[in-house]
Amino acid sequence: MSFPSIRESKSQNFGFCPLKGKKENTVLLKLPQKMNEQQTIAELVETLQTRLEKGQFKDAVHKIKLMTTLETVQRMLNGQ
Repeated sequence: MSFPSIRESKSQNFGFCPLKGKKENTVLLKLPQKMNEQQTIAELVETLQTRLEKGQFKDAVHKIKLMTTLETVQRMLNGQ
């Protein structure tokens, strides 16, 4: 069994280069870093849903954090 060389691997389109690390998601939604008093919980839920639907997160760990936050807020709103 032989493995492809680095040159062969680079010529194939895998979405990332093993020498440079993971491919970065450059389409992150630009949002304020902090919520302010005028923003509602409904806006937070909407923002979280939008980011998840459009894939606007850094990596798999960030996606799981967003999903957990959304689920927790929704449970709190439903009184569970």
